[in-house]
Amino acid sequence: MKLQWSIRKGISFLPASLIGWIIFAAAGYAIYLFIDIDSRSHSASDTLINWVFNCLILGVAYSVIGFFTEKAEKYSVISIQSYASITEYRPPNTDYSLQLNIRLT
Repeated sequence: MKLQWSIRKGISFLPASLIGWIIFAAAGYAIYLFIDIDSRSHSASDTLINWVFNCLILGVAYSVIGFFTEKAEKYSVISIQSYASITEYRPPNTDYSLQLNIRLT
């Protein structure tokens, strides 16, 4: 069974189901982390260093979950037809039989 909790948009993942939105809302945990770290730190650099590290961990975890639970994008018929027409393009009024009638002497 393929989990379809998120959709890839560029380099990020957007929620596509209720579980995806719950995981996305869990990223609000970063706000709580900031307040908690700020109450225990002695300077702005202490706060930011610890908070950025925790946000990186949350971001990587969200990206991994999004990668493994993304919906596969379906390609439209128009793009497949236009790709096929580009790969099978032949110039008009070209006689290919002339190219095959070469004699070796």
